[in-house]
Amino acid sequence: RSPSRGLGDVYKRQAYGKAYNSKVIITARAPEEQVFEVVKALTVRTFLFGSIVLTLVILAAFLLSRSLTRNIQILSRRMVDAAKGDLSTSIELKGRDETVHLGNAFNKMIFDLKKSRDELEVMNKELDQKVKDRTQELEVQNQKVVEAQEALLRTARLASMGEVAGRTAVSYTHLRAHETDSY
Repeated sequence: RSPSRGLGDVYKRQAYGKAYNSKVIITARAPEEQVFEVVKALTVRTFLFGSIVLTLVILAAFLLSRSLTRNIQILSRRMVDAAKGDLSTSIELKGRDETVHLGNAFNKMIFDLKKSRDELEVMNKELDQKVKDRTQELEVQNQKVVEAQEALLRTARLASMGEVAGRTAVSYTHLRAHETDSY
């Protein structure tokens, strides 16, 4: 572990180790340049391995984020279409992440909305027909009331005319009787 001077002033490194319960001592000597070559080679290998792993991690993250982004963009476009009233298509997302579950939930929501809208349209048509039928019934009843009012008015006019005629006849009769008495 300590540098020592050897032949030709070349620095050497020594390492000591004990074996067999400290009964044997092993000493290894190597030139410093040779020792550090191994360290340098190991450093280069570690750097290359780290670079490869980092590149693979970045590539995997890019592919994963691209998959997520693609699914989110598809879902976002369909949400805009649904907000405008288009409930005609469903979403087919690919992958194994939460966006696929979100897409399936969106498809169910669209299906339920379409079903509700269709049911409301049917109910609206039925209600419109009921309103038309009831309006027609009321128009028929209104016409009957108008006819009854007109008949009642005619009857009242005829009764008034009859009363006037009766009074006139009585007055005429009295007047004639009075004229006959005067002669």
